[in-house]
Amino acid sequence: MDIRKQKSEKAIMTAFFELIKQKDFDRISISEIAKVANVNRGTIYLSYADKTDLFDKFIDYQFGNLMKACKHFSQNVGEISRESLVEIFDYLEEKRAVFQVILSGTGASFFVTKIKDALVSKVRADNSALKIKTGLTENFITCAIMGIFDWWLIDSKISKLKLADELALLLDKLFVCE
Repeated sequence: MDIRKQKSEKAIMTAFFELIKQKDFDRISISEIAKVANVNRGTIYLSYADKTDLFDKFIDYQFGNLMKACKHFSQNVGEISRESLVEIFDYLEEKRAVFQVILSGTGASFFVTKIKDALVSKVRADNSALKIKTGLTENFITCAIMGIFDWWLIDSKISKLKLADELALLLDKLFVCE
């Protein structure tokens, strides 16, 4: 990809994020995004079919970055250390504004579904470590983790270190095989 296109796409994504922080997705127009990004409307349409496509790609980009930050999820879910959780919460804290916008807006269900699907796949792959072997367990774990992320990002005052300690303890208790 050439440098001008990269700069334009970055400007478009940045403008889109700034606008979505200020108002609902349905009230944002391509013209507005173009104006804030300082590009022509046609430039946006070269990369995105419409604003929904732009939003989907924004979500995909953020999800991809989150998955890179969760590199320790290559371990078994039951063996994720406190340090690994702190690294994940460091990333979430660094990008808190982005995730607060995503989780409180139009894209919340799409983004949460993507994360849940990734977590369910991971938990399912590690199913041999589970005490209880049903789809219920996989969904319980993924919904619990997503609920914790959502709660912490939106309105929790608990420190990431305390949260990592408590979550590591809960995961350890859940995955202890006897």
